[in-house]
Amino acid sequence: MTSGNLRDELVAIPGVADAEVTLVDDDAPAARIWLDGSRDGEEVRGKVEALLGRQIPSAAPVPPGQRRSGLGKGLDTLIPGVDSDPVPSQLKPQAESRAASVTRVAVVESDAAVSVEIEDGAGNRYTADVGATGSIDDAVLVAATAMASVPEGVVFGVNEVDVDGIRVLVVVARHSGQTSAGASPIDFGRPFAVAKAARQALDGLS
Repeated sequence: MTSGNLRDELVAIPGVADAEVTLVDDDAPAARIWLDGSRDGEEVRGKVEALLGRQIPSAAPVPPGQRRSGLGKGLDTLIPGVDSDPVPSQLKPQAESRAASVTRVAVVESDAAVSVEIEDGAGNRYTADVGATGSIDDAVLVAATAMASVPEGVVFGVNEVDVDGIRVLVVVARHSGQTSAGASPIDFGRPFAVAKAARQALDGLS
């Protein structure tokens, strides 16, 4: 049996999404199998064993679109166990802190008003005007609250402290009996540090 014919037979097995087959020196087939998850791993394993004429470890489903590598290795080393996770950790979406989504803070001045604009990692922008009796810090906190989608009525406290010669902006947020705090070094402008620290604090309330 040629490698092409064997591959066709393997792919024809229900539950097999794709297969790669090579023939080693003694013409023994070495193959790699990807499963589509539509069939029980043990069921597919039995049919593959019957076709190859030898036993192999239990099979686990692997998404068909997953990147493939390692052509030429044997089935007994390339089909993981049933209980193993079919998706490698590096391919899983990583949870991103909402505080880290603050990518830009701008203070916009015009003849009519002064406003603050915060942009997140997805390109969304949130603005707030600086009131006649308010401050830029206040406007940043309003825009950061809109980004976090938390209920209105959050009370903030903003303090700047020195930690080993480094200026750190600390924001404390209180709402419905909950209290949370965030901090950010003032590497550049103060508004950016206020926005980062506020997002951390708000994240603790949600």
